[in-house]
Amino acid sequence: MRYETKGYLDEEDRLRVLSKLGDSLEKLNEKINWEIFKPLLKKALTKEPKGLGGRPAYDYVMMFKIIILQKLYNISDDQTEYQINDRLSFMRFFRIGIKR
Repeated sequence: MRYETKGYLDEEDRLRVLSKLGDSLEKLNEKINWEIFKPLLKKALTKEPKGLGGRPAYDYVMMFKIIILQKLYNISDDQTEYQINDRLSFMRFFRIGIKR
């Protein structure tokens, strides 16, 4: 099955429609400066290194926003990952776009 694409503006057009419909996550991003939580989250969640190497920690603000989504929509970790990759409103909430 082939899908017809409009081009680059397609994503922007769909986001504009979501805004007109009242995207509550967009409103949250407009009202909340998420970065003010970063120092508090970093202080509370940073652990002493137990050795060399290892994967860098995920961004604390992003993880905080994931928890908020899970509570708002009552979704599991797996479903959260799926929805972040599938829903434009979630992508915009995290300020990520569709990669082509």
